[in-house]
Amino acid sequence: MALSDSTLLGLTRTGGGFTLAEFSARGISMQMSEIDEAADIVRDVNYNLINLLDGITAAQKYKFSLSCEDMESPGFAAHGDGRIAFRKGDKATLICLPDLGATAQQTFTVMNLGWTVTRDEWNSITSWSLELEEV
Repeated sequence: MALSDSTLLGLTRTGGGFTLAEFSARGISMQMSEIDEAADIVRDVNYNLINLLDGITAAQKYKFSLSCEDMESPGFAAHGDGRIAFRKGDKATLICLPDLGATAQQTFTVMNLGWTVTRDEWNSITSWSLELEEV
């Protein structure tokens, strides 16, 4: 599922219709962090920090930020027939860049939280970013 020689990262929408194109993913940066809801940190009466979700593994989820500058952006917005290709809320399979987060798990089912694309006409550079969250 990873793309040929241009990147080790893979992203394919559940049900098809969208994947990162080879010339939109070279030089990609990926950030992984815990989602905000992964902990419910409060202080007790003695001012000790405690996690109210301690031991609830279902809350231990991650979010991912992808960003890139390249010649083209992925086809986030539309297919040739005008349908939206990768909408907010769509699910996808994400193969992380190697050693990201130092976790043994490298493949995640994620949800699209939103994307942005910026085009610098004069320099012919397209920048894009994508926010994903583990489901």
